[in-house]
Amino acid sequence: MGWLYREFIMLGKSILLSNRPVILIGCKGGILQKGIAFSVTMLLSIYILSNIPVVHTHRSIIGEYSENSHIMQPITKGNIKEKAELLMEQYWKAASLFKHNVIMVSLGDDFRYSHQTEWNQQYYNYLALFNYINSNKEIFRAELSFGTISEYFKSIRSRSESFPTFSGDFFVYSDIFSEGRPAYWSGYFGTRPYWKKFYRETENALRSAEILYSFATALARQKTQLNTLQIMNQEYANLEVARQWMGLFAHHDAVTGTSKARTMDDYGMKLLDAKQNSMKIQMLAISSILFGQIEDSHLSLDYDQSTFANVPKKVPLRPNSNEERIILFNSLGWRRSHLTKVVVKTPYVQVTGPSGENIVAQINPIMDFRGSTPVISSAIFELLFIANLAPLSISTFTIKMVTERGENTAVLSSIYCKNCTAPRVLFEVNSFQPGNIQLTSDRMQLLFDRDTGFLLGIKKLQGSISINAKLSFGLYASVDFKSGAYLLKLDTPSEPQSIPFSSSFPKIFIVSGPVSSELSVSSDPLLISTQIMHSGGETFEEGIYIQSKVNLGLQKGELFMRFDTELNSTTASLNSDNSLPTFYTDQNGFTVEKRTKIEAINIEGNYYPVNTLAYLQDEDRGLRFSILVDRAHGFSSFEKGRLETIIERRTLYDDARGMGEGVTDNRETISNYIIIVEKIREIRPENEGKRMYEELLPTLKIHHLSQSLNYPPSLFILDYENYGKKSQSTTRSFSLLSQEIPCDTHLINLRTMTEERIYDIDINLPSTKALMIIQKLAYYCLSNEDNGIGNCGNGNTMNQSLFYVGTGFNLVTVKEFIETSLTGIDNRTFRIVKDLSQLQGDPFEIKSLILKF
Repeated sequence: MGWLYREFIMLGKSILLSNRPVILIGCKGGILQKGIAFSVTMLLSIYILSNIPVVHTHRSIIGEYSENSHIMQPITKGNIKEKAELLMEQYWKAASLFKHNVIMVSLGDDFRYSHQTEWNQQYYNYLALFNYINSNKEIFRAELSFGTISEYFKSIRSRSESFPTFSGDFFVYSDIFSEGRPAYWSGYFGTRPYWKKFYRETENALRSAEILYSFATALARQKTQLNTLQIMNQEYANLEVARQWMGLFAHHDAVTGTSKARTMDDYGMKLLDAKQNSMKIQMLAISSILFGQIEDSHLSLDYDQSTFANVPKKVPLRPNSNEERIILFNSLGWRRSHLTKVVVKTPYVQVTGPSGENIVAQINPIMDFRGSTPVISSAIFELLFIANLAPLSISTFTIKMVTERGENTAVLSSIYCKNCTAPRVLFEVNSFQPGNIQLTSDRMQLLFDRDTGFLLGIKKLQGSISINAKLSFGLYASVDFKSGAYLLKLDTPSEPQSIPFSSSFPKIFIVSGPVSSELSVSSDPLLISTQIMHSGGETFEEGIYIQSKVNLGLQKGELFMRFDTELNSTTASLNSDNSLPTFYTDQNGFTVEKRTKIEAINIEGNYYPVNTLAYLQDEDRGLRFSILVDRAHGFSSFEKGRLETIIERRTLYDDARGMGEGVTDNRETISNYIIIVEKIREIRPENEGKRMYEELLPTLKIHHLSQSLNYPPSLFILDYENYGKKSQSTTRSFSLLSQEIPCDTHLINLRTMTEERIYDIDINLPSTKALMIIQKLAYYCLSNEDNGIGNCGNGNTMNQSLFYVGTGFNLVTVKEFIETSLTGIDNRTFRIVKDLSQLQGDPFEIKSLILKF
């Protein structure tokens, strides 16, 4: 935690947490219990004891009513003694937890300080209490003041020579039921997964829009394209609305799924508005960059999503066109392989790349699993190909409709299916061979249960790594009134309900071709697809790609996905001779935290939040089994070698934590996962007994796959017949940067800043500046020579450049690079950077630059 302390001290008096004023209290005299003095625990402990701000709220806004309105009382001479005693009773209890007797209280609540009136009400009423308490030290034995975090640490250090530190977090948060039993707040990790996924999709759309908008406006300004610049200036208002709705959904009762159904619907409509605005801005910006002008009709989306509540539906390419152009925007700063899927109305197509090169493509059937037997569509087909995308680039691919099969025509996939129905004989349908099912590529071999269609084992052919990895699904029964939007309470004595729910047998379907092989199984209420790639490079081909489509309908319970492996993923217990199940989770995609089973509590207290990945690690065999996710989840490892996550939940009753209703607005949800098995090096002898933190980090391969999963390229269809033929630029790939960035540098965003010189608060225009935010990834090196994706980057060491020498923008001139604060709102100039390669960073570190165009 030393780095956190240093950051607090560095920020000094300029920082407040959660935009709430901070109160520092130093208690004097009295006999207090001995506690642990710890910087972050201090803040969190007081925040949890937050009867303090609520009891003494002083917000009174005309026309506003809330649950606290009736208790709001201004401090007067008549009530100041009573209020001071009540306040100090709470502060004394809090101070008793810490031996240095200094506490910090975060003053405020949700949606506070939105009116100037309240700032005065809170300040002057609390000031009156402070003056009264401080002037009666013989009674209250305390001194109260407004303060900052740096003053808090200064006060602690004046009373303690040193204080213990803590590494980790405080999950899982718990309180108690009315009968005194513990209640664990791990339910919201998996509540309303549809919204969590939609939020991640909207975030990706907005990030791409920010990057493209910043580049396109700078290009139009420097080329004096006034019409384009005028349109982009007008669109800035829509970009700001998208930012606002994304920020709104980051609220702790939004992305968690813990608001009432009608409120969640409103959030969903705002997210859809943000996503649609973002996609429109991307299309305008790409038109501007490629064609030098903007027309709305140039580009369109390849999917339809009229309401937020519906899963996007793929739209077939136009059947009357002999040639279609699709455009992909890669928002990542390094080259990537991407499995591109479009729907076509003819199986006779040919794909060429940006340079006119022929690309291997595959035609898959589109299946309807709703009946008793799978039905193969004879009207539409799925076209697959691997797009090799340059860093931060706009790439154009051509799809030609042909009349007969040729050497470069897309290959019809082979089909394996039992009792399939095909109105039109096109694909050759094969029967399953006896025994379990295998999918094989040059790098991977997967084994599946022939009855369930679920994964049984994984083998990496290069390196001869083989593990059992049994995939299963089930439905936990939840305890009424104790498992809801916030809480998770499983009826563990009862056996989970098996899949499928109905009496029908799972319907298994396999397609295989030169691009990929995929096994799909429909097993009520699930449609699970497992896919491996046959090209695209080592990193891409070593992934196992799993997609789940879930629709619980009216079925109540907690639906889980579980992997059982033979990995010895355990840690020796400190209190017994037992070895306890252990796994690792990311912390907001930033760091990694070790999770060891707590034997004294049930599984709901052993579920932890996961935003990008979770993994098991077998120290003896030197193996790591990782699961990458594309939305927030909750994961657990209650048994050795097991990883489990709840992928959907439906609870009929409120859990008495503030929402006031159950969670019954389930929607069909699609989630994507990547499974990776890696060989890790043995623990160095000097580190025996104490694993270095670096050795718990994801590899660069995992970082790249995770970002590919969460930041897929944007895909657009170009109106080639009416406009695309006029421009030859659509036949090539255009990169925004002059060269790729190091593979251990992540471009978080390139965000246009608002013009500061506009004095009308209702008018916001883009400035000539953009904020570039960059992170140096911290990763685990598989060996001294190999970082998991080949020889790239500047190494996992300190003070390394975040860009290669000579990196700049194509066609756009940057007048000045200014290193600034993380948010870019600090008016101080930290440092002028002459070249991007001069910007250095340590692992984990995030840097911001203001770019003046």
